Amino acid sequence: MKLHELIRRENFPQVFNHTLGEYLKLKSRWEGKIIWGMHSSNDDLNLLVNTRLNIIYPVSMPKKKLMPFVAEYAYHKNPLRRLLHQIYISISLAPLLRHFFSSTKLHITKYAGYPRKICILPGNHSIRLVDLDLNNCLVLAKKEYGIKKLKNAISSRLRYPNLPGPTIFDFNIEEGWYLEERIIGLPLDRIERKAKINGAFFAAKSFMRRVYDDTAKSETALTWVKKKFKELDLAIEALPTCFKRQNVKDLQIIKGQLEALARILIDPEYLVPIALTHGDFQSANLLEPSVDKSKEVYIIDWEYAGRRCSHYDWFVYGLRARSLKGLASRVNFLLYCDVAERSKFFWFDFSKIDPSELRMLIILFLIDEFLFRLDDVSLPNLKHIPSGFMSFNTEIKIIIDMFTVDLEKGCNVKEQSN
Repeated sequence: MKLHELIRRENFPQVFNHTLGEYLKLKSRWEGKIIWGMHSSNDDLNLLVNTRLNIIYPVSMPKKKLMPFVAEYAYHKNPLRRLLHQIYISISLAPLLRHFFSSTKLHITKYAGYPRKICILPGNHSIRLVDLDLNNCLVLAKKEYGIKKLKNAISSRLRYPNLPGPTIFDFNIEEGWYLEERIIGLPLDRIERKAKINGAFFAAKSFMRRVYDDTAKSETALTWVKKKFKELDLAIEALPTCFKRQNVKDLQIIKGQLEALARILIDPEYLVPIALTHGDFQSANLLEPSVDKSKEVYIIDWEYAGRRCSHYDWFVYGLRARSLKGLASRVNFLLYCDVAERSKFFWFDFSKIDPSELRMLIILFLIDEFLFRLDDVSLPNLKHIPSGFMSFNTEIKIIIDMFTVDLEKGCNVKEQSN
């Protein structure tokens, strides 16, 4: 999520000040202030904020040093828009013009003795400080956002030291931070060459399959689904106050409809394949290395890692579930396309799965995806319900209606045949 969206979603300056300020005080008894909206003397660290490029950086940072952080925003499938993106980046980071293209500025007082060549990258649940001199990245969990996501990111990578991503140098879960290697790469959805995309994706897929095999378990659908719907109840109850009574009621209705479909479509004795999943397996989190050519791919952002149906990552990637518009149509295509098309489906050959089992797997995916979406908006500083969450509600309702109509048609066919 880009910084301009974060600022709309939450009181980001307050979260930023609290998170970075507490860390500086904890590590070195810092007694300064972080002040937004103005710059100060050269003894302080003066920073510019470009919300469109999702970067906070020192006023004097050379443009060349900034380019690796914004390279992904230079790409667009449309050639004209790509050119406009490239022009915007070039102009907005030019030393003489960067002040005009920055949405705001800030400065950190009493900053002497701290790294000055840093770039700060805000995120949904963390703030990253990249030290260009030491070539490392400090990841801070946002204050009051909990440390569950940070734990996931650390534990997954410690468990798999050969994980294709940045190496963790140090961490402290209680203090809410970890220090990792700085990596440079482009997301697969920002690359044109198919060969590069396919090579990186194949390497990522091979690694994830090893993770699934290593952590594979199974559980009866009756036990698994019952547990998941309890989690959904708790997640709906824990939503922030911007969710009004009617919003909560709508979500409870969706949950009830999913539960009804699960009772009809899922065999209670079906053994659900379960494994550790990445949780946000999309092209934006798969990087093709730009500098270290000995690596085939980087898999980043393990904050959402957790035990789910082992098909979860496949559906997230293959259905492009993080791009919500048209999700219902893509589910419909997977269900009703011919066997030849289904065999070409990204990542997994669904042609080998019986249609009734495919329906079960889709319902299991939707349950976990609903949990993912609820977790993503359960934030202490959320000011309003994100449009993306509302879009998901629309898409999942369409999918539920689609399954319901199919069931009704099936019942009518049975009645006529009798």
